[in-house]
Amino acid sequence: GVGAGPSKVVGDRLRHLDLSVRQYDRHATARQQTPERGPDARRPPGDQRGPAHPATLLAVGRDGVVFNYRSSHGHVLNEAPPLIARSIGCTTRHMEARLPALVIGAGPAGLALSACLNDKGLDHIVLEREDAVASRWREHYDRLHLHTVRGLSSLPHQGFAKGVPRFPSRQQVVDYMDDYAKAFDVRPLFRQEVRRASRVNRHWRVETQDRAFEADNLVVATGYNRSPHAPTWPGQEQFAGEILHSRDYRNGAPWKGKRALVIGAGNTGAELALDLYEHGAEVTICIRGPIHIVPREFGGLPTQMTGIALSKLPLGLADRLGRLTSQLAFGDLSKWGITRPEMGPISQIWKLGRIPLIDIGTIDRIRRGEIQVVPG
Repeated sequence: GVGAGPSKVVGDRLRHLDLSVRQYDRHATARQQTPERGPDARRPPGDQRGPAHPATLLAVGRDGVVFNYRSSHGHVLNEAPPLIARSIGCTTRHMEARLPALVIGAGPAGLALSACLNDKGLDHIVLEREDAVASRWREHYDRLHLHTVRGLSSLPHQGFAKGVPRFPSRQQVVDYMDDYAKAFDVRPLFRQEVRRASRVNRHWRVETQDRAFEADNLVVATGYNRSPHAPTWPGQEQFAGEILHSRDYRNGAPWKGKRALVIGAGNTGAELALDLYEHGAEVTICIRGPIHIVPREFGGLPTQMTGIALSKLPLGLADRLGRLTSQLAFGDLSKWGITRPEMGPISQIWKLGRIPLIDIGTIDRIRRGEIQVVPG
């Protein structure tokens, strides 16, 4: 089938392609037929294919991309011969057979889905634009640990190894995902960046930089924080210092003895402020408005477990208990420029999808005056 495009251009390409196919067929046949050998002489012993037949175009994709071409000697090629591709001014792209499922992304969600599909015996392919599974986890900052407990942070059918602490480190999460991929035979196609996904005749067609795939079902498992949001501010171009997005931060060593301003007091911003301080930087954190803060653990119990328990209560009661926990853990923080929102912490989660700041030591440094706070 021919994809979308002006009919005259497509028609001209097809007529040109028809001439090119016949030219290629004559060239291949002449090369194969010698006085000593017939048209089938170069086939390997035991080849059961029928006699050689004229070249046949199987599919021309959108923008004139040739997906499949049957040569004059019965070979179904996944790419058109370069002679034909060049003659019609198009590129070739490797085309796979249609699959039950195609998964984009080999992070935690993609790995989990692939493992479950393998468990059910469903054929599929995982596409990953980087060269390893869990690529984003490999690039996170060094100090990172999960804020969720080990037992509630694993993927289907396999938990973390014995000896891993309650809150695994970034590297322990990476090691876990590597082991998981091996255990469940997840074998992504690496360095395949998806350029286009479209619905065609009740199935999906997905194109990467050099291959094309068709599948009955498509799952996009690329994560919700894959692309960084980097705001700009008036006068930024005159700033002589370095402006770094948290995605590119590794550790605070380069800022030892320097002044650092962290903009944003979410879980990442608060932890980076603490990391910068521990590496000897003079740190200020910008907190734009009221925020809810909870400790990662309170009374020896992970806050995640407390939150799960509170979620089963009436919303008003859950908010009151959540506020009480924060008050007992931190007291009144208004003298340091930190206030709490009017909406309760559990309500914020359910209504706005906004998670409280889970503190791992930043608030203590603020109360000691070791990390400064400025308003947004």
